[in-house]
Amino acid sequence: MSLPVRLDWNVDEQAWAEAIARCTGATFFHTAEWLKTLERGFGSRVQRVRATLPEGRSALLPLTIRPLARGLLPVAFSGETGVYGGLLSPETLGRREVEAVYAAMRARFSSLQVVGNPFATRPHLPEPFNGGRPLLESSHALVLKPFEELRADMSRGCKGRTNKARRAGFALSVSQDPADARIFYELYLDSARRWGEKLTWIRPLRFFEALMAEGGSRVRLFLAREGDTPVAALLMCEYGAIAHYLAGATDARVLEASPSNLLMEAALRHYADAGFEIFDFGASNGLEGVRKFKESFGAHPVPYGSVHFRSPATQLYFALRAPWDRVRARARQFA
Repeated sequence: MSLPVRLDWNVDEQAWAEAIARCTGATFFHTAEWLKTLERGFGSRVQRVRATLPEGRSALLPLTIRPLARGLLPVAFSGETGVYGGLLSPETLGRREVEAVYAAMRARFSSLQVVGNPFATRPHLPEPFNGGRPLLESSHALVLKPFEELRADMSRGCKGRTNKARRAGFALSVSQDPADARIFYELYLDSARRWGEKLTWIRPLRFFEALMAEGGSRVRLFLAREGDTPVAALLMCEYGAIAHYLAGATDARVLEASPSNLLMEAALRHYADAGFEIFDFGASNGLEGVRKFKESFGAHPVPYGSVHFRSPATQLYFALRAPWDRVRARARQFA
């Protein structure tokens, strides 16, 4: 017999912030700031859900709802591509409790995608039953320590590329001004053209503007300039003791000079000096060069799971849309 679950679908922002602060392993991607970024950046409907279980035990689930097929197929996401979601709880939940919460969620949303959280003490994922599709994914992370010790663990090639960039004379700066999102976006588009069909989707300018506006002090843009011209950038976000690399981009003209190495080193120094415990390099999406770049800094794979539940109608929608997405990706490659 299933456990009774009471759901509050719209926890107010302050109560949400206080609740996730009590949960081990909470990330920036569980915060109200991130949910508002998705709302402004993609038009997603967001819901901060609290599930109350017997004996007063509780769990939190950040959700974004995307209406597919002109709103006929609502799909709920807890975690987006390359970021984390899933249940948070100040208590250790048993499997029966976890399944009861997800069963209550799926009573409203038959299509639900839950991305695991590699930094949770115990990941709370639903069992892949009733059509659920389990996936094993991997991020890369580095346990932070004094910067000179971090640098000693970097590969010889990594240190050589960073020294090369330093000799090139790039000027580094850090910004938290939402107006500078456009600087990042121009570099991002240049990189997107270079990535071609390896890139499955492109985030719009309004997403980066929303991220820097809503994220406030929890988002930093590290910039490298050649003279007055921005040539490389990386976006970082932070919560608790974890700093997350979200996105980076480099002007093709200066790739050989390796400014991205210099920026990554600057970010590592900043977060190590600030007392953060973990630097999360994020998922590499199967790109071998990206994986090697992260591992050259000493990062190690951190596996996590995700489960996708799709209704038959949603499965049909994605099956019909896949060829169109491939055509669009090919068009971007030659644009």
